[in-house]
Amino acid sequence: MKQLLVIPSVLLALACSSPARAQGPQSPTPPPSAMGPRVAQAPGATPANMGKRKRIEKRIRALRVWRLTEALNLDEKTATRLFPILHRFDRQFSKLMRANAKDRRGLRPLMRATGTDAQIKAAINRMLKRQAQMWTLTKQRFAAMRKVLSAKQSAKLLIVLPQIDRQIRGEIRKAMRKHRRQRRQRMRRRMQRRRGGGAYQDPF
Repeated sequence: MKQLLVIPSVLLALACSSPARAQGPQSPTPPPSAMGPRVAQAPGATPANMGKRKRIEKRIRALRVWRLTEALNLDEKTATRLFPILHRFDRQFSKLMRANAKDRRGLRPLMRATGTDAQIKAAINRMLKRQAQMWTLTKQRFAAMRKVLSAKQSAKLLIVLPQIDRQIRGEIRKAMRKHRRQRRQRMRRRMQRRRGGGAYQDPF
């Protein structure tokens, strides 16, 4: 019951936190492809898709608040200090992960004998650099969260947070796959109507 009362207060605190307060420790400056709206230019990343992904991420992160509150047995005071830290780092992780996903997509055509060795090496180097940045962020995030937790809670966090993060990424991927399937089905129906109900070859 205690945790049930804590969670709404934490979600309200996150919703009311200003962008200026959410800046926090800055990671090494990512390359241009990792910065903000440019990620939306990736294939299939329309404004509607990006909006859908953000809504999914918001719902799943609310679930993470619930799981961590229970796993760490947080009181309201600690929770309202802990989760803004987590939220602050989430946005930096998201930028790097999306930029890496874009480079992974770009590697596929390069590996099919359409790219030079220099292009392939450059993409690999960008991805390795971001992985190093993510590891730095991971250490910074834990150090910041550790300051508001007890020793036992910090040890528990070290175990459960990676597990919860993996679950969240899996849920996001599953939800986005479902969204893409629904979008293809809508496109297929539209094409069938335009062709008067004739046979339609799925372009995907």
